[in-house]
Amino acid sequence: MKNIRKKKNGRKKSIRLVIIPTLIAMITIPIIIVLVMNYYSTQQLLTQRIEQSEKNLATQFTTQLDWIGLELENTINSLSEKAEFQEFADDQDEEAQAAIQEEMQSVKTNSMYIGNAYYAPVNQAVIGTVEDLPTDFDASATTWYQRAVERNGALIWSEPYRDAITGSMAMTISRAIIVDGDLYGVLAIDLDLTRMNNYLTSVQNGNTGHFFVLSETGDYLMSNDPKKIGTKIGDSTLVKEATDQTGYIHDKQKIDSYYAKVSRLGMTVYGVVGEDEMANEVNATNRAALIGLLIGVVIAILSALVASKYVMTIAATLTKAFNSVEEGDLTTEITGEDFNMLPNKPYLRKLTKPKAINENSDEFGRIAFAFNKMMHQFRQMVGGIQQKSSHLMDMTQTLNDISKQTTSATEEVSETITGIAQATSIQTKDTEDTVGKMEELSKTVGEIDQNIQKMGQHTDDTTIANGKNNQMMSEVHDNWETTIDTMAKLAKSIHGVNEDIQNIEKIVKVIDGISDQTNLLALNASIEAARAGESGRGFAVVANEIRKLAEKSDASTKDIAAIIKNIQEKSNEMVSKVEQSHSESEIQTKTIDEAIDSSNKVTDQMDKLVESILNVASLGFVISAKKDETLVAIENIAASAEENSAGTQEVSANAEEILATMEEFSSSIAKLETIANELKEETDQFKLN
Repeated sequence: MKNIRKKKNGRKKSIRLVIIPTLIAMITIPIIIVLVMNYYSTQQLLTQRIEQSEKNLATQFTTQLDWIGLELENTINSLSEKAEFQEFADDQDEEAQAAIQEEMQSVKTNSMYIGNAYYAPVNQAVIGTVEDLPTDFDASATTWYQRAVERNGALIWSEPYRDAITGSMAMTISRAIIVDGDLYGVLAIDLDLTRMNNYLTSVQNGNTGHFFVLSETGDYLMSNDPKKIGTKIGDSTLVKEATDQTGYIHDKQKIDSYYAKVSRLGMTVYGVVGEDEMANEVNATNRAALIGLLIGVVIAILSALVASKYVMTIAATLTKAFNSVEEGDLTTEITGEDFNMLPNKPYLRKLTKPKAINENSDEFGRIAFAFNKMMHQFRQMVGGIQQKSSHLMDMTQTLNDISKQTTSATEEVSETITGIAQATSIQTKDTEDTVGKMEELSKTVGEIDQNIQKMGQHTDDTTIANGKNNQMMSEVHDNWETTIDTMAKLAKSIHGVNEDIQNIEKIVKVIDGISDQTNLLALNASIEAARAGESGRGFAVVANEIRKLAEKSDASTKDIAAIIKNIQEKSNEMVSKVEQSHSESEIQTKTIDEAIDSSNKVTDQMDKLVESILNVASLGFVISAKKDETLVAIENIAASAEENSAGTQEVSANAEEILATMEEFSSSIAKLETIANELKEETDQFKLN
C-alpha cells in the first residue's frame, strides 16, 4: 500500500520486565509473611507448652509436699491417742518402753521421707529411732519441745534446720501429750528434706530447666546444686513477686518462672528454665522456613517465566496478525497453533495440541475469534467497495444511466453501512458482556483464594495435632521399653529365688541325714543301756527321747521337702509366665514401632499436601494477573468498536449528502470517473482470497 508506514528502528519495550518481578513478588511476599507468622506462632506455642509443663510438675510436687505434711500430722495425732504414750511414766518399765520404740520404728519404716521419730517423756530419756544420740541430750531445751508445750497439745511445725547428727536439712512436727491437764511428754517426727530433694532433682523441667524450694524467708531448702542449700536469696525478684498462692514471675526471661506455695510447710516450689530452652525447636523451624522460602522463590521464578512466555507468545501472535493486515493481507486469521509456546515437533505434538478458536474458548481464544470475525466483516466491506468501484466505472459510460446507477449504488452503500453499524453494535454488546464475565471470573478467583487460605490453616492445625500425636507415641514407646526392662529384671530375680530354694532343699537333705544318724545313735545307745542293765536304765530313757526327737525331725524334714517341692513348682510356673509375658511384650513393642512409622508417614503426606496447596495458590495469582490484562485488552476492543460505529454514522451521513446532491452529480461525472479509477487501484491492493 502507498500509505503503509515504515517500521521505526530502535529498542522495543517488553511487558516481560513487568510481569516477572510482579509475579515473583506476588508469590514470595505472602510466603515470607506466612513463614514469619509461623515462626512467631511456633515460638508462642512452645512457650505455652513449656510454661504449662512447668506448672503441672510444680503443682504435682507441691501437692505431694502438702500430702506428706498432712500424713505426718495425721500420724502424730494418731500416736498421741494411744495408751502407750498417755500412760508411760517410768523409764524402768522396759515393756512399755519397747512398745513405744516399736511404734516409733514403725512410723519411720512406713514413710521414706521421715528421718526420725521419737518421744520425749517429761524428765526422762528420749525414746525413738535416733542413732548415736548424745548421752547429755536434753529434749526439753529444744525449740520443737518448748513450742509444743506452749501450744498445749496443738500441732506445731518447726522452721527448716540442718540436723546436727545427720547433717541433712529437716523440719520437725511435734505435739505435747497432755492428759487431764498434766504434761506426759512430747511426740516429734522429723521430715527429711534431703530425701525429698533427691526426688525433686530427678524431675526434668524441659531441656534446661529445674525445680527448687525456698522457705518463706528466702532460704534454699531444696536445689539441684547442693552448694545453694541453706543460702539466702530473700531480696531476689523470685521471692518478692511470689505474693499469691500460685502464679508466674516475669523476670525478664523468654519463659516465665512458675511458683506454687505449700502453706502447710511454709515452703514455695519454683520451676525455671534456661535461656536456650527453645533453641533446638527454633533452629528446626528456621531451617524449615528457609527451605520453604527457597522452594517458593524457585516456584515463583518458574511461574513468572512460564506466564511471561505465554503472554509474549500471545502478544507476538497479535502483532504478527496486525502487521499482515497493515500490509494488505485481509485473509489473515489467528489459529490455535499460533498460541503454542513449544516448538511444533513430532515428539511434542501431544503437548502442542492446537487450541480451539470459537466464542466458547478462553479469554485469549475469544479475542482471536473476535479478530477473525472482524477480518471476515472487513473483507466483506472491502469486497463491496471493489464492486461499487466497478459499478462507478460502468456508470461513467453513459450519461443517461448516471442518475439511476448512482442512486442505486448510493442505496446499496447505505444498506451496507447499516449492516456494518448493526454488526458493530453487536460487537460492542459482546465486548460489554465479556467485561461482565471477566468481573465474575475475578470474584470466583477471589473466593478460590480464600478457600485455599482456609485449607492451608486447616492443614497447619492438622500438622500440629499430628506432631503432638508423634510425641505421645514416642512417650508410650519409651514407657513400654522401661516396662520390658522391669519384667526382665523380675525374671532374673525369680530365677535367683528358684536357685535359693534348691539350696534350701540341699540343706533339708543334710538335716534329714543328720536325723537318720541321730536315730541310729539312739538305737545303739539303747542297746548299750540294755547291756548295762540297771545302771544303764537312765541312759536308755535319754536314748529313747533322742530317738523320738530324731523321728520328729525326720517327719519335719519330709514336710519341709514337700513344701519346698510345691514352691519349686510354683516358682517354675511363675518363671514360665514371666518369660511368656516378656515374649508378648516384644511383640507389643514391634506393634508400637509400626504405629510410630505409620504416624511419620502421615506427617510426610501432610507436608506434600501443604506443598500442593502452595502450588494451587500460586496458580491463582497467575490467573488473577491474566484476568486484569485481558480486561484491559477487551476495553480497548470496545473503544475501537465505538470508533467504528461513529465512522459508519459519518459514512451514512455522506450517503445522504450524495442523494441530496444528485443534481450536481452530472456535472461532476468526469471527476467521479477519476475517483473511481483511483478507488479501484487502492482496493485491488488488498488480498481477499
